[in-house]
Amino acid sequence: NKDTGGNYIDYIDMVASVFGKSNFIIRPYEKQQLYHSDVVKDFLKILGFETDFQNVEGLNQSIPMEMCELMRIVNRHLKTYNERITFNRFVQMSGIKFDETRYTLCSSEFRKEILSWHASGNARIAREYLGREDGKLFYESESNSLPLYPGISLDRFSELFAQFWKSQLNEYMNLKNSATKNIT
Repeated sequence: NKDTGGNYIDYIDMVASVFGKSNFIIRPYEKQQLYHSDVVKDFLKILGFETDFQNVEGLNQSIPMEMCELMRIVNRHLKTYNERITFNRFVQMSGIKFDETRYTLCSSEFRKEILSWHASGNARIAREYLGREDGKLFYESESNSLPLYPGISLDRFSELFAQFWKSQLNEYMNLKNSATKNIT
């Protein structure tokens, strides 16, 4: 929201006034501007770790939007943090086949509006903190090439939840059979 938050230039200026501009690093979170297009590899390189980065492959992977939506809906009905974490782990380990399509949550129009709200602050960040005379903080197009996430239908939610339940039932039956064999 342009009125209540997201004004990064004020926060960055405050941090700079306390620690000094040369004592912190600003990195635009945009894949093409990150080392090897990966936030983990970029962070390790900034810290000075000399490595071939083979062992950090696959870290910080996005989960499918459909999985995220399933967890978001169910988490609203779980009371404790521990219940939510346990459920989320079960979903991630369940083997359910989620739609792997990469989506965006913002229409191109809304994305342009957000960028417009922050244009002057972003330009100042680019010029004053990244040394970019052109004032360009982000290189990607203002419009988004990813499809807009359509949401999850009740039918698809039910199908996913049934798959999840079946995977948990199978796990239970395996544990029960294993315990029965150990008793006899």
